[in-house]
Amino acid sequence: MALGLYSEPKDTALISSDAPFTVTFDGRTGGQMDQCVYLRNDNLERWYDSIVISISDDGSTDHTDDSEGGWWWKLIQKDIQPANVEWLKVSAGNSLTIDADIGSEGAGDIVTYIPIWVRVSVPRSQPIQTIESIVFTVEATEHAA
Repeated sequence: MALGLYSEPKDTALISSDAPFTVTFDGRTGGQMDQCVYLRNDNLERWYDSIVISISDDGSTDHTDDSEGGWWWKLIQKDIQPANVEWLKVSAGNSLTIDADIGSEGAGDIVTYIPIWVRVSVPRSQPIQTIESIVFTVEATEHAA
């Protein structure tokens, strides 16, 4: 494997690339949800830089960028939960450039978990539904350690 996203900072909490990120909301009231996921390398023989994470919707409707009546997703790299004023500075459907490398020349790193905060917003007056088509994409330059 290589870089992966984890639901918590434990090596057993890998979010499967075959199972997109799933969110269930009561659309009658709408609302927001913040959740932290963690980026980690699981290969001591590799290290990574130029890391970018993006979100897309593989479904028939794109729920990531506010183009569908108020649905949106945002990403922030931060150790603690971002404040509302920080979320306001982020564009809906943004890509996130990670401000650190994972590992370095001669040293793969499998112990660092980089926290990525995800905010999902659902508008009011929507049907109750589960969105199962959201996919995270992690792109990076891979190097031999």
